[in-house]
Amino acid sequence: MGQRGKFHGLGPLVKVTGGKDRAPEKWSARMMFEPDGRVSTCLYDQDLNRKWGRGDKTAEPVFQKEVWHHVTFEVVLNDVGQANGSAKVFVNGQEVLFTEGAEYRGRGGEDTLIQQFLFSTFHGGNNPSYTPVDEAGNPTTVKALYDNFKVIEGVGSLEQARVE
Repeated sequence: MGQRGKFHGLGPLVKVTGGKDRAPEKWSARMMFEPDGRVSTCLYDQDLNRKWGRGDKTAEPVFQKEVWHHVTFEVVLNDVGQANGSAKVFVNGQEVLFTEGAEYRGRGGEDTLIQQFLFSTFHGGNNPSYTPVDEAGNPTTVKALYDNFKVIEGVGSLEQARVE
């Protein structure tokens, strides 16, 4: 895992990603893979001073090549007008990352709640430096395998999702 890129995530009816303009009804929450197996959060919230999403990353690697991992991504939406939303990442049942203080929703309404599972994985960025390379530095093809996605509403259901 040499370069960074995007994993899946959650969003409202109309999401914002890719450095696009924010709006009160737009947000998104995704995970990213980082060099050397670390993971980070990529949260597009209501911070109009940011072009790109905000987030944190693990200090140590959590992913290993050619090993299946059970990943849980917990997103708690904010109360409108407050920066009290969060995102947690669990890998193999252990919390590895917690990003808090997110103001995902700038206004209320059903369309600002979680409405979409964002299914896209890519080596992300806006220039060729994100291209995966082999040990010699040559562009190479990489793959990721996924299995058994679940989107579960409510924190009470999350404990069961972690152990399945």
